[in-house]
Amino acid sequence: MLSPRAIRLFLKYFDSIDQALSRRLVRKRTWDEEALTFLFTELLDEEGQKDHNLPYPHDKLVHDLTLTAEPLAVSVTLETHSYPKPMERYVTQSDLGFILSYEDQFNHAASFRRGWLMQAKRLFATGQHHERGFTQNSRFESFDSDQHDRMKKLRDWAQCEFIRYLLYCPRPTMLDRHTREQLSAARSQGLGSDIFDYALGLELRDDLLSETPTTAAGVFVALLDSLPDTLLTVHQSLFRAVTPFSWFIVNQLAQTSGIRVRSEAEMPVRQPPGKEANLNNPIIEGLIRGDASVIKQDETLQAVLEDEEQAHILPAHTVSVRVINGIDRPRKENIG
Repeated sequence: MLSPRAIRLFLKYFDSIDQALSRRLVRKRTWDEEALTFLFTELLDEEGQKDHNLPYPHDKLVHDLTLTAEPLAVSVTLETHSYPKPMERYVTQSDLGFILSYEDQFNHAASFRRGWLMQAKRLFATGQHHERGFTQNSRFESFDSDQHDRMKKLRDWAQCEFIRYLLYCPRPTMLDRHTREQLSAARSQGLGSDIFDYALGLELRDDLLSETPTTAAGVFVALLDSLPDTLLTVHQSLFRAVTPFSWFIVNQLAQTSGIRVRSEAEMPVRQPPGKEANLNNPIIEGLIRGDASVIKQDETLQAVLEDEEQAHILPAHTVSVRVINGIDRPRKENIG
């Protein structure tokens, strides 16, 4: 479990990556999903991010973690995959494999490893005659219903939620005042009936009171069955179907959302127990890590992927984030 101070530092770190990536969407020449995903992996990588002007880089996070008695360590590694010619049909450049591991030397039961395949979608500027640029009505125009159905088939094969959408949007601070106000109202209405509890919930409450909230983000993680259609819907759905990337990571590390809602009708979409423990399956982990050889190890998976269009599943990159709590203590097992 993370302390309140560690929660704040991790949020600050991953939010700085969000800030750096989101700036690319408001340039005159907007980057496509493949380029944005490549930049995202560079910003996450300890070495790659040195070429970019991050507001709060990895070495500063590590330094700040050492200023108290918390024995926390964090490392990030990037794998860029190359595939043999016969396997190239299984590769899609906008997919990212993401593995998060937490090793707790004080409470071994709290340790975990989880992984996801993330399909990138970027927001498109509005082209209507009465609206120009990014507004609350801007949409994820590259959404492909056939691709979505294929991803659901792959999830059904796996019987666990290991596929997410990774949404690239401009941050509200980069937009005009009218749009900022619309998005702020959407977040307030969406979270207004919630009760914020525990260390993470109190941090979320403080964030909402801040003049520069990390919840007013640009990079989001969405459930496969709950992809929002517009930027406004993204901000209306926070902590239900959609989570800012920085909070997605911290929610996993804290192992709670920190939110208790007032009514069952407002309950966030949550996964049944065990649904996130997907790396217990070596074939799923192989797919996330870009290991093409695992496809041949499962006949059912081969049947799912026999369709040429379905086959684009292997990520061009896999990012692994490893957090250790108790770095100076004997380790029970190697996680990650």
